[in-house]
Amino acid sequence: MKKLNLFLVGCMFSAVSVFAEAADQLELLQGDKRLACEAILCLSSSEKPAECKPSLHRYFSIKAKKWKNTLKARNNFLKLCPMGEEGEKDEQFTKLRDEILTNLNNPCDVNNLNSNIEYTNDKGKYLNQKNITAKFARVSPELEGACAALASSAYTNIRPKYVCEQTFWPIADWNRGYSLRLVDKNIYDAMKAKNPSLVEMIIEKDELGGGDKLKNHQPKVRYYVKEPIKKDCWVLQ
Repeated sequence: MKKLNLFLVGCMFSAVSVFAEAADQLELLQGDKRLACEAILCLSSSEKPAECKPSLHRYFSIKAKKWKNTLKARNNFLKLCPMGEEGEKDEQFTKLRDEILTNLNNPCDVNNLNSNIEYTNDKGKYLNQKNITAKFARVSPELEGACAALASSAYTNIRPKYVCEQTFWPIADWNRGYSLRLVDKNIYDAMKAKNPSLVEMIIEKDELGGGDKLKNHQPKVRYYVKEPIKKDCWVLQ
C-alpha cells in the first residue's frame, strides 16, 4: 500500500502538506479509517491504480434509501480519515471532502464520462437513454456538476478535456459504431482490396410494377466507406 501512497501523493499533492501528512499516516491505520483516507486520495486523482479498488468499492457501496442520507453517510465515512487540525482548518480541503467528493455518484474518470450519452429527436429535444423515439446521439460534452466541481478544485489533478466534435450522430450510425460515406466504385474497389471490412455495398430496392418495366429495371447500387464514430471523447490531461 506504500506504493499507492507515494504514487498518488507524488503525482497530485507534492506541494500540499495536508495530503502528504494523511498519506504518511496510512501505514499506521486500519479498517475504515484507512479506506477513508485512500478513498479521498483515489477520488481526487486522475490515475486510479488497482490498489484503489477496495476503498472505492467501500465508498460507493454506502447507500441509503434517501439520497440525502446517502450523502450524509458517505461524508461521515470520509471524515474517518484523520486529517489533523491543519486539514480541518483548510477550507479548500474541507470543501473537497464535505461537498465535492461526497456528491460524486461515480468516479470522475474517462469510462464514466464517455458513458454519459445524450439522445435527441429531430426537434432537438433531449431525451433519456431509454426513450425509443431518439433519432440522434452523442457523448455528452458537458461535465456533470460534481465532476465539474472536482475538476475546479486546486487539490486534484483531474482536468477532463472533450476532444470530439459536438455533433449528434444518426441513431443507426451510433448504434453500429460507424457512418457511411458515399464513394464511387473505383474507390470502393481499391479499399475493398486492402480491407473488405472498411467498405459496404448497398443495393437499393425500388417498388416497381410488373411487365417490361420490371424486366428492364437495373437496381441502384451504392458504394460506401465505413468511417468509425469516435466515442472516447473525454480524456484526462
